[in-house]
Amino acid sequence: MFDASKFNPLEDGPMGDFIPPEWTGPHAGKRLAEAFQTLAGVPIKAHGAMVTAWPDYVRDAADEISDEGEQRQPQRRRFAPAEISHMEEAISWPSRILGGVPAQMRIVQLIAIARAFSRDDDELLRRQERLCQRRGWYLPTVLRQNRRGLQMVAWALNREGLQPW
Repeated sequence: MFDASKFNPLEDGPMGDFIPPEWTGPHAGKRLAEAFQTLAGVPIKAHGAMVTAWPDYVRDAADEISDEGEQRQPQRRRFAPAEISHMEEAISWPSRILGGVPAQMRIVQLIAIARAFSRDDDELLRRQERLCQRRGWYLPTVLRQNRRGLQMVAWALNREGLQPW
């Protein structure tokens, strides 16, 4: 168990990812945002009808040498099976748990997406303000509904006995 009174960031380094003993609204929101980040990083395979008939391009050693100075596309991150399972589980929470309240479900989803793709708090605030402006919503109300929705998700997950990750 983590003892906060004995933690010294100068000696012990960064704290890492804290996992609470049971689900909380903020922790559920964090995992939902991570699920959208994972979803964005997963390559989507084309169906057979959409794949071209052309053969794959084969690169030989001469191609590799001639392209040494050029930048290549960065490799996509590979996700562990547990990350994919958690993504699938978390993305279903808003519709499964908040499906009876469509407006709140949508708010929780949209705020999680904004959080997933924001580099810092300032960018997150700008994204939230743009979202509210486009939809004619009032930001404090949206944030309050998001907190309530995430708390409902946390209560449901705890009631189901799902261990936090």
